[in-house]
Amino acid sequence: LSIEVAAEIINATASAGGSVSVEATDNSTIKATIVSAAAPVSIGGSAALTGVVAITLAKNTLSGIHRATIDNSDVDAMAGGVSVSATANNTIDATAVAVGLSVAGSGGFGASVAVAGTGARDVMSVAVSAAIRNGSDVDASGAVSVYAEDSSNIKSDTSAASFSMALSSSAAVSVSIAVPIAQNTVNSMTIATIDGSTVDGTTVSAITLRNASIDALGAAVSFSGGASGGITVSGAGAGTEARNTIGGGAEASGPISFMDVWDAMCRTSMSAGSRRGAMMATLRCDHPDVEAFVEAKR
Repeated sequence: LSIEVAAEIINATASAGGSVSVEATDNSTIKATIVSAAAPVSIGGSAALTGVVAITLAKNTLSGIHRATIDNSDVDAMAGGVSVSATANNTIDATAVAVGLSVAGSGGFGASVAVAGTGARDVMSVAVSAAIRNGSDVDASGAVSVYAEDSSNIKSDTSAASFSMALSSSAAVSVSIAVPIAQNTVNSMTIATIDGSTVDGTTVSAITLRNASIDALGAAVSFSGGASGGITVSGAGAGTEARNTIGGGAEASGPISFMDVWDAMCRTSMSAGSRRGAMMATLRCDHPDVEAFVEAKR
């Protein structure tokens, strides 16, 4: 499933008597349930052989681009604020189940083999961006908000059950294996930025929120039984493997971009009607952007 959701004001002039909102929201969901089962039974007077294999494979991929943008535009909210918001609430809900049952009965020789396995691979790649950029001029009598949020979620349940039984008066062999394997990956990038633009409001904010999550459950059950008057061999194996990865990152434009905005405002505003405006900015010495701040002050 590939998605592109965009809300944009590009190369335009927009004026509103109230507030201005540019909003892109996506709630796309993939829900997949796959079940496989096999159950042979063999009964013979002298020899009985039976085998079963039940395998379930599931692959779910969701990729999306979500953006809300004011680009190279003039926007005026005369009696309200300006909101630029992009939100992704994508979900993959996958269930994979495999069941194998094998029974062999014989008066002389009996053998039974059952194997059940599930494999699930869920991949989600999401890019969420909210931006005011490319020389835009935004004026608001209220707050200016640039907000990007990613709440992508993968819910993966994989389970496998295997049962084998061999009964014989002289020899009985029974083998049972159950293995569920799951690989879940979320790659996302969330960006909120004000870049190369002039923004005027009661408050100005650029916020990113990233709540990507993986909820994975893997269960394996294996049972093997054998009964014989002479020789009995029985084995059972159960195993689960889950690999869960969340990659990507979130980025807000930081204090330097806001300094650029205020600097541009000061350059275009007269102070006391005769000289250009000026500003003073301070930053804590332990702030992660302190080096860029020093370079900007030079």
